Amino acid sequence: MLPLCKPSQSILSYILSTLDSKFITLKQLQQIHSLILTNGYFVSTSLVTTFLHSCYHSRNPSYALQFLYNLPASFSKASFWGSMIKTSLESNNLRDFFTCYNTAMWCRSYDANFPSVGMFASVFQYGAKLGDPQLGKIFHCVVLKWGFDSDMVLQTGLLDFYAKIGDLRSAKKVFEEMSQRDVVACNVMISVFGKHGLIEDARVLFDSMVEKDSYTWNSMISCYFKIGDINSARLLFDGNPVKNAISWNVLMDGYAKSGYLSNPDNLGDFVTLYNEMRFSDVRPSQTILSLILQCCASFCASQLGKTLHCEIFKLVTSIQLASSLIPIPSKT
Repeated sequence: MLPLCKPSQSILSYILSTLDSKFITLKQLQQIHSLILTNGYFVSTSLVTTFLHSCYHSRNPSYALQFLYNLPASFSKASFWGSMIKTSLESNNLRDFFTCYNTAMWCRSYDANFPSVGMFASVFQYGAKLGDPQLGKIFHCVVLKWGFDSDMVLQTGLLDFYAKIGDLRSAKKVFEEMSQRDVVACNVMISVFGKHGLIEDARVLFDSMVEKDSYTWNSMISCYFKIGDINSARLLFDGNPVKNAISWNVLMDGYAKSGYLSNPDNLGDFVTLYNEMRFSDVRPSQTILSLILQCCASFCASQLGKTLHCEIFKLVTSIQLASSLIPIPSKT
């Protein structure tokens, strides 16, 4: 039984630790709810949010709705409703989500800050993750109804949603209607074009961008590899001023899938690439090193493989890398 006397900091800590428990019961939730109602002066946003999450994690979503509905009017409930809706989405239960959303919309007259951009952004992220075209399209209409369609965050979220479910037509429409197109939105669209084989469209957009980040360059390079244009991919890679570990991953992976690294005639170029990577500020990933070692085995490049062997143990120990080293001595 939780104490009902005036709480101290230690009792608050105890309540929070109880709420964090994976095995909290409905009875414990009711006891903490009683404390909140009778000792409103110590209630914080953190405590309320944790309480709501605990209700969901303990499979008591209806109690969370009851709690939030009866929360004193002095609290701004918009953030709590948004948090609950996000939690209901993370629970992968659409029925709970729609129950929570409908209740929140019914109570919206009590808080002018609801619904919020953040809430709709969470819905689009979940729709993209789930691959559910209907959920995203339903809330696209809701966003239009509420007049949030000009918000850049939501426009980008919508673009990302349509991109991930493979709806090229809707993605292009959202992109063309954006009042401002930042580098994130352009990166998403380049990926969409590449996914559908529209490399020329992707390149036109790439060339029109004033600002490009590493993701922009990597996406465009991936586009060329997808259609087997190794020369254009390499030319673009060489001109990339913001190479990082992912850039090298994209290049090596593209070369490996195209068969480029399995051709002994390309050993000289391979060594040049390897040395360029060594003397850059990029720390090679396990994926890159594994591909290089496999290439050494294919070329019977024992000396280079042994050099890599020494360097790898300075960087990282991995079963995958160790298995890549095995064929090298056996082919010498």
